[in-house]
Amino acid sequence: MKVFSRAEVQKHNKEDDCYIIIDDKIYDMTKFMGLHPGGEGVVMQVAGQDATEAFYGMHRHEILVKYSKRLLIGELDAEGKKSVKKFDNPAVGKISKIPFMESTSPFYKKSHHKLRKWVRTWCETHLAEIAKEDDFPQTEHMPAEIMQKMGEAGLLALIMGPGEYLGWEGVPKLPAGLTPEEFDYFHVSIILQETKRLGNYGLVDGLGGGMCIGLPPVVNFGSKALAQKVVPSIIRGEKCIALAISDPYAGSDVANMQASAVKSPCGNFYIVNGVKKWITNG
Repeated sequence: MKVFSRAEVQKHNKEDDCYIIIDDKIYDMTKFMGLHPGGEGVVMQVAGQDATEAFYGMHRHEILVKYSKRLLIGELDAEGKKSVKKFDNPAVGKISKIPFMESTSPFYKKSHHKLRKWVRTWCETHLAEIAKEDDFPQTEHMPAEIMQKMGEAGLLALIMGPGEYLGWEGVPKLPAGLTPEEFDYFHVSIILQETKRLGNYGLVDGLGGGMCIGLPPVVNFGSKALAQKVVPSIIRGEKCIALAISDPYAGSDVANMQASAVKSPCGNFYIVNGVKKWITNG
């Protein structure tokens, strides 16, 4: 990594040649100027300067991590590092102290804040590295070990949401001290927010999207005996479930399905005929 003095950085203070300092690292903002959500003027206010305080006044540390690969070009020399002002910035996975940086609600209780911290830590520990893999959405299979870890930790139950099934035998307990009685959809919204923070929507939807579509029909419309047989293994991450409404004439309009399932002459299985276009989580 190239080393710069503060004096060298100060020379790069124009729109077509703009460097900034955050912590003790140097970032080339020249090509990013027009892409900055706050506009070029915001960046130009700190062009060639130490932008650490300005940056952390508006952003979480994760933003820095996200763009470092594209913008990071060097670091300050030893003399420059001596004058770096240290800030108590939230590390990756921690809750931000910056006002309004975290989503909140007047309906949140202690259990909601406690759950957010637990989910953020879990995701950063077990999913963050996988989410960074650029080709993950194109991989052939969802890693079985990840699904099982999520199941064992109770994360799949959280994604699935409140329901009678939480008390069934074989269904893992909810994490962070959360009880089925206090579990509500504000907790579920926190799960969605925290998993989306990983920045890989294909990964997140692959981990829980198909289950949230495929499992409710079993829970709500299947016999209780069937549901109690099927649900626990899915919530534990041992098996996957797919919503096989693959008929191109239907999509989510189940009543318009053209496919048929006719019992075989021997009565032991069904013969399915139709046209397949998609299967969520298939």
